[in-house]
Amino acid sequence: MENPTPENISYQLLSKYFADECTAEERSIIEEWEAAGNKRRLAELKMVWLDTGIIPNQQATTDHKFDVDKAWNRFKGDVIEFPEPKEVSFNPVQRILQIAAVIIAVVGGSILFNIFSSPEIQMQTLVSNTEAVESFLPDSSKIQLNKNSSIEYPEKFAGNIREVKLKGEAFFAVEHNPDKPFIINAGDAQITVLGTSFNVEAYDNQNITVAVETGKVSLKYLDQEIILTPGMVGVYEVETKKVIENTAPAPDISYWRDKTLNFKGTSLLEVVKLLNDTYEVNITLANENLATCNLSASFADEELDTILELISTALNVKVEKDGEQIILQGDGCE
Repeated sequence: MENPTPENISYQLLSKYFADECTAEERSIIEEWEAAGNKRRLAELKMVWLDTGIIPNQQATTDHKFDVDKAWNRFKGDVIEFPEPKEVSFNPVQRILQIAAVIIAVVGGSILFNIFSSPEIQMQTLVSNTEAVESFLPDSSKIQLNKNSSIEYPEKFAGNIREVKLKGEAFFAVEHNPDKPFIINAGDAQITVLGTSFNVEAYDNQNITVAVETGKVSLKYLDQEIILTPGMVGVYEVETKKVIENTAPAPDISYWRDKTLNFKGTSLLEVVKLLNDTYEVNITLANENLATCNLSASFADEELDTILELISTALNVKVEKDGEQIILQGDGCE
């Protein structure tokens, strides 16, 4: 095989694996390599592969065979090529120099310098309490953090990845850099991008939702993975521990950023959930049949009473207030 990595996995074999053209034996080799501590590296290489445009979506169509050699030639141009391993006699000093050379080839001279001469990288934490905040990460990526959320990140992105940890909700506009994939750890799920804009909702003990505006995003949990493109919404279900694509009409979850609500055939149950989160109120449905009623409407920085009045008219429901609670009464929709 050509261009072996230090783990004896060639980029030609990786290309066949990504193109779903490898044999069962070759697939087993890749899976064993991934299980041996290379999950992150495999995810990085896959995102670079996808960025070449050879594979337009998560799975190749069954009636089309990819030209693996052509795909590999494009793929290897976007990744670091490793030197062929050579048999050498053991010499402690020479061996150390060889190891250092491999490290430089893989992750760059700056990382080697940091390992030996720089102090441990300090972590930064951005926290929002009662109001959303906006800031920039060390790579100039823009982040808008919703209230009651936090993000942890290094003061400098070193190495060949940009990695952060999110609790709560945030909108990211990530600077494009195919050499340094941007990775968000959100609960059990992992989100990987090269450069794009998307919203992540990852509050404790709740499903993790990723909505993509531009670019391409990978949502992954263990061996489950989906690739999301503009307009798609992916969900990691906390209870079932499954990664799925949300095909049902969803509300515009960016209200906290631009003060505009867009509902497009959205179920009343989802509308109520978003209104409760946005206006910090307690709206409930008196009849479970109301949950399936669908609403199509847009609101730009409207008062809650105005929105409830329109819902009442459009869906033939009655709005009742009982202390701090708001109750929607009605027979439901057919």
